[in-house]
Amino acid sequence: VGALVERESMTPTAIEGGVAFLHTRQRNSRRIAKPFILMGRHHAGVDFGAADGKPTNLLFLLGLKYDRIHLPILGRLARVLRGGVLPTKLRAAPTAQRMSALLLEADMRHLRDRASAKKASRK
Repeated sequence: VGALVERESMTPTAIEGGVAFLHTRQRNSRRIAKPFILMGRHHAGVDFGAADGKPTNLLFLLGLKYDRIHLPILGRLARVLRGGVLPTKLRAAPTAQRMSALLLEADMRHLRDRASAKKASRK
């Protein structure tokens, strides 16, 4: 918890659109037995220091052991959550299971689109 607070005090991890990615600056593989990502939702929103000054409703806590997976996962989350309708859908989802399904569907679409673009650029 102290490492998360320290990281947030340096630069808030909230982005526009009411989303924040809580993570530590330094990974400590000995302290994380199993990597995880927790997703939380706060209906009223909290002040999390986003550049747009709006409340943060969707919070993602990343407990990842190694930089080699931390940055790519953080990037994928940011890409599927920035702009678009996914944050709105996540806020409206009736259950945690539906939130998880929406996030996984968006990630799969992103990966398919990226693979298609890569294939098209080779032609």
